[in-house]
Amino acid sequence: IAVSGWNILMIVVFLQFILFFLPFYVRIVIILITITGYSLICGLDSSVFRAVLMGGLSMVALFRGREINIRRLLSISALIMLIINPYFLAYDTGFLLSYSAIIGLVYFETNKRSNEETTKREVNPFQKGVRYVYKNYLSPSIGASIGIFPIIIFFMGKINLMWIVGNLFVLPIVPFVMIYGFVSVWLYSFLHWQRIILIEQWGVEYIYKVSQILAE
Repeated sequence: IAVSGWNILMIVVFLQFILFFLPFYVRIVIILITITGYSLICGLDSSVFRAVLMGGLSMVALFRGREINIRRLLSISALIMLIINPYFLAYDTGFLLSYSAIIGLVYFETNKRSNEETTKREVNPFQKGVRYVYKNYLSPSIGASIGIFPIIIFFMGKINLMWIVGNLFVLPIVPFVMIYGFVSVWLYSFLHWQRIILIEQWGVEYIYKVSQILAE
């Protein structure tokens, strides 16, 4: 389980939802401060720094009315990180894995979309369901795997491809576990119901159980 841009995205979406009554520019500033604080809480590792940096640059782009280009974001954020610490490139596997995963995901998604546009046709509900699972869970895992495969092999000498399958069982509940984690803290502080915390505990234990099975 790694802190990534997805975690930052969930925080951004969550804050956008609960701060809807504030002016747009005020919301952007609050979100920027929040994700910066989140990165400090997480220890500001290279993968967290990358995710927060890309999220922050996206917020700044929205603030200025600019278009968000994922490849440009990757380039600018990597350049900023290497200016701050050039040794990221040689000695930090978190930096290499984080960027290689995003690069694999982006290029895999780009090629997949171009193929989908040329093969559009009517599908039944079952096929739509299969496509939804593939698009939202399986495809990102495959793209990220393609990106990190050479890095993992080089540094560790082996790779567990079962995590691609495991993501199908974990990714759907990660947004619930993360967002409900915020909500449950507030609810428990007011209501003091132990079951509120237990629901979050069950979700986290399920994720670790799947991870343990895949590791074995």
